[in-house]
Amino acid sequence: MDDLTGKVIGRYRLVKLLGQGSVGSVYLGEKPLSDQKVAVKVLFPFSWIDIKSHLAEAVRISTLLDHSHILRLIEASYEEEIAYLVMSYAPFGSIRSRHPRGQPFPLPAVVSYAKQVAGAVQHAHDVGLMHGFIDPDQLLVEENTFVLLDFTDAFLKKALLAFDFIFMEKFFSARYVAPEQLHRKPQKASDQFTLGVIVYEWLAGVNPFPDFSGPNPESIPTQFRQYAIPSLRVPNPAVPEAVEQVVLKALSKYPDDRYESVAAFAAALEKASKDRP
Repeated sequence: MDDLTGKVIGRYRLVKLLGQGSVGSVYLGEKPLSDQKVAVKVLFPFSWIDIKSHLAEAVRISTLLDHSHILRLIEASYEEEIAYLVMSYAPFGSIRSRHPRGQPFPLPAVVSYAKQVAGAVQHAHDVGLMHGFIDPDQLLVEENTFVLLDFTDAFLKKALLAFDFIFMEKFFSARYVAPEQLHRKPQKASDQFTLGVIVYEWLAGVNPFPDFSGPNPESIPTQFRQYAIPSLRVPNPAVPEAVEQVVLKALSKYPDDRYESVAAFAAALEKASKDRP
């Protein structure tokens, strides 16, 4: 997609490109004659999807989500063959940009971040929604400690995955999704698994899964389920054993073996961090 910096879309002028994700490019937008700054996500043109109906679905979902740790959707529209989402602007970027791979987080920071993300996800679960595609790039930071979860493109990724499995690696990483989701049977416990992967990565500095690959993309779910997750204490011996056990329970290959809710996982993680010697 061409750089649209300087273009006016709807009520907003695109000031600069902030980044590019799997479903679109995100720009800093400004409302003329106003100091209001927003994030404008311009979606890639997926010709096989009825994009207008999915924009309407994004708006419907946003009306159900009212939580301090969920990024607010302001509007979703389609103009001049451009589909776009307007969201509140988080000027401090993503957690990924602040904590690159290879750098473990301190345990107190991990617990704090996990509680905030779990609170947002639990709220979605309580109103009958699941995210399904959480990764560190979608966790935005407000100042130093406040995390915002971006729900805006989850609906489009679900549509893409339903269209054809072969698009999976292009639109989201298999390293952050649960085995049952790779088998196209996602459930709320799948979000807990994903948060478990992220917490593992925060504590260890590395993702617990390799880059699964092969000539047949359909083999990835089987590779994933058969893989033995390495001990968290190998890359980071400072992690208490009780904390490791909590994380590994959230990473159980079968949903029924995980915690009863994502909130319960976060609570167990906090308790284990406080109970350590």
